[in-house]
This record gives sequence, structure tokens and C-alpha cells, in this order.
Amino acid sequence: MSAVNAVDSLPERIVRAAVKLFAGKGFHGTSMRAIAGAAGVSIGAIYHHFSSKDDVFLAILRQEYERRRVAVEELRAQGLPPREMVQRVARLHFELLGRHQDSVKILSHTLPREHPRLHRQLQALEEEFAGHVARLLEEGMRAGEIRECHAWTAAHALLGMARAVTARALGDDKLATELRQRGPEELAELAWRGLRP
Repeated sequence: MSAVNAVDSLPERIVRAAVKLFAGKGFHGTSMRAIAGAAGVSIGAIYHHFSSKDDVFLAILRQEYERRRVAVEELRAQGLPPREMVQRVARLHFELLGRHQDSVKILSHTLPREHPRLHRQLQALEEEFAGHVARLLEEGMRAGEIRECHAWTAAHALLGMARAVTARALGDDKLATELRQRGPEELAELAWRGLRP
């Protein structure tokens, strides 16, 4: 066991094991028994921390959106010019793809319709993150450095573009490789062209 694994809490260990399984086998292909086996714990230990497979899945989604929220807040704190801020937000998905590919893959999966609770929770997380981006855009508008626009629409459009391109960049073909290499700059340029005053 590595030093990092030794200090992980049990819920963190469970989530880390579940990320690999959900990314590889999808939501339906992953069982609580498989998560327990991959985490090296009993099923009872999982149920002590999570009430269901849905809750394990939601913990992964919350963790991934928390990474994004922290990154956007760090950008806001730096006081960067709006153009650089927009460019950095556009690159954020690709940076996370490089460091947390399995979690990004989970976000790109379509949840089955028979899981309305998961859909609602995912939408709430997306809305919260879009709010952080919208506030960033509003600050740029107040400073006259971003054109007047509906910040929430622009935030959702930026995030939708980034999500679509990074989802395709998860592949292992030539186009996916090109998207990983050129996608961040192309997205940043598209975003700025739409927002510049």
C-alpha cells in the first residue's frame, strides 16, 4: 500500500475504486460487490458510508464538480484579465481530463432514464458550476471587458462546448488525439470571439 493510500479515508478509498469501475463498466455494469472487491472492503463497510450505488456515483460527481469549482474560484482570485480568464476556463476541462480521465469519462456518460434522482442531482451540480462561471462573466461585463450578454446562457454555452469536445477527446483514435492537443486553444478562441466587447 502506498503512502497516499495509507492516509485515504475509507470513503475516499471506496470512491477511488468506484471511479475505475464506473469509467470502465458504466453505471449498470458496476455492482456494489465489485466496488467492495476493488476497494478491498466488505459490502457492509460501503453501506456504512453510502446508502446505495447511486450515492457512490453521486460522490464521484460531487468530487469532480468540486475540482472545477475550486479551479474557477482560484482563477477569480488571481484577478486575471477577462480574456485570459475565459481562456483558462475553456482549458479547464482538458486539464482535468489529463489528471482525472476516469472521472471525466463518468461525467460524459449518459445516465439511464430510470435514475431520475441521479439526473436531478447531476443537473443541480451542473447548475451550481455554471453559476460560478456566470459570476465570472458578470464581473467581466461590469468592468466593460466582456460584451453585454446573458451570463447564464453564455456560461452554459461555454460549458456545453467544453463538455462535448472533451467527451470526444476521450477516444483513442486520431481525432481524439488531435482534440486533446488542439481543443483547449480552439475552445478558448471560440469562447473569446463570442464574449469580447
